[in-house]
Amino acid sequence: MVDEGMDSVQATGASGVVTKRRVAGRLPIALGLVVALAGGALGTTWAFAGNSAGSSTPAEAVTALLGAVQNSDGIGVLDALDPGERQAIEPGLTSLVSNLKRLNVLSSGAALTRVTGISVRFENIATTTRMLNASLATVAITGGTVVSSTDAAKLPLGSFVTNLADSAIRAAKPTTTSAPASTGKSAIATVKVDGTWYVSLGYTIAVDATGGAAAAPPPAGLQATGASSPDAAVRTLLDDLSTLDLSGIVADLSPDEMSALQQYAPRFLPSGQATIDVVAKQVTITPQFALSSSSLGNDALVKVTSFAVTVTHGPATYRYANGCITITGASNVATGPICSTSAASLASLPAALRALVDRLRAAKIATGFITVEVGGRWFVSPTRTLFQELDATLAALRPQDLLDLAAYARAFEAKLGSLALPTTIARQVPLTAGSS
Repeated sequence: MVDEGMDSVQATGASGVVTKRRVAGRLPIALGLVVALAGGALGTTWAFAGNSAGSSTPAEAVTALLGAVQNSDGIGVLDALDPGERQAIEPGLTSLVSNLKRLNVLSSGAALTRVTGISVRFENIATTTRMLNASLATVAITGGTVVSSTDAAKLPLGSFVTNLADSAIRAAKPTTTSAPASTGKSAIATVKVDGTWYVSLGYTIAVDATGGAAAAPPPAGLQATGASSPDAAVRTLLDDLSTLDLSGIVADLSPDEMSALQQYAPRFLPSGQATIDVVAKQVTITPQFALSSSSLGNDALVKVTSFAVTVTHGPATYRYANGCITITGASNVATGPICSTSAASLASLPAALRALVDRLRAAKIATGFITVEVGGRWFVSPTRTLFQELDATLAALRPQDLLDLAAYARAFEAKLGSLALPTTIARQVPLTAGSS
């Protein structure tokens, strides 16, 4: 049972949180949040329902999260999150699960609403709330017990995984562990959005990184600027990356999911930029690119249709274009071009993998930057972009491709194992899975 024992601590710190939300803490619990989301991608059942409408207090928001974890309800976990973060995570996570099921990495019965093989139970949980400002609070877990159980045989694994790891799965015994529940000096951050409270992954990380449960944000964070169109948002980000402008990069990101980073930016930007400037004074980066955009519902996918970059460092110039790197002016270095997909390198692959490479080259994989509109401005969404890249790549694969890759890996490992390596080297290089 998740019990909420909350005693209030007086408010401290500033009065505003940039454009909205975020909160969370740590635990062993920041790790717990990540595990909960990862577990949700596989499926399990937990006793408490998620609360998509938010909670009336910070402590209740944390209780809702723990309840969803205890119910093995991945969707419930997402329900407990800051809406901006949830909207950035859920579509990509849902698509990822679908692709993994299609590729037989997960079983056909795997579901975000029911995670099997992993369970967590919280007992007699006590919490303390600290208000950092009117819209941001941390909730520390100060007592109670967390009991976790695993049963590898019940994990929602597909045939690709079970065939590869059959002996390990059969040998693994169900385990149950019990440990004190405590966030220690850290806490779970929560944010107030439209009058209700949610847990925030971003603010949890930010609070923990800047000093723990009492780390209030600066009175004024970095203003998210964005751009007038999806293409302009990506162009601005690439320009800021090329000039190593850390403030510009942070301001280019979606405030719905990155407000914690932007709110706490004044704490790390000066020192971070000073460190980067040491490199910037020695290196010149000149990108050349063309962009195209297409609608994805309310969002937009911006593709980099062509890209080249020239990097100058002292007398040396490094140029990347069309999959090849050319180096000039550097002593004792081959001038190239050095190409990652040369005919010679592909010829060494088995026929099945050469066919896979050719098919992936020919496929028009919808990868690129996902941009979102917030307050009439367009921003790059790093979370959506990451999921889009992963999902689009997986969507281009077939179940047989994974089997071919696994077969190639086993053959390569066997070839290494057949080499007569000197004893001193063999002791240091693991040749089989699980060796050390």
